[in-house]
Amino acid sequence: MKSLVTALALTFGFASASAFAGATHTHINSRTMSCAAVQNAVSVNGAVILHYGNGLYERVVAHGGYCDHASDEVAEAFWAPAADDGQCFAGYVCEPSSGRGGGGN
Repeated sequence: MKSLVTALALTFGFASASAFAGATHTHINSRTMSCAAVQNAVSVNGAVILHYGNGLYERVVAHGGYCDHASDEVAEAFWAPAADDGQCFAGYVCEPSSGRGGGGN
């Protein structure tokens, strides 16, 4: 039974980011990780839900290929606090092409 649960978890992407762009299942907390570890998690998974304090979170992607270009989204740099560095370049957030005036806290 345990192997069936493990197989289902891997099949449906509960253990890591889904195989298709758009779905993100990996959650990380930048305040408890080094900047390098945050950047690595984003790079390896392609997209993560990055929690960065006081209930704040963003979907952070490795590059603009993870944005929904059909709805005219663009990738904007996103900086987040990390355990070893005041502000860490974590990756990119997908924003409407009109933008929202920056990201991060």
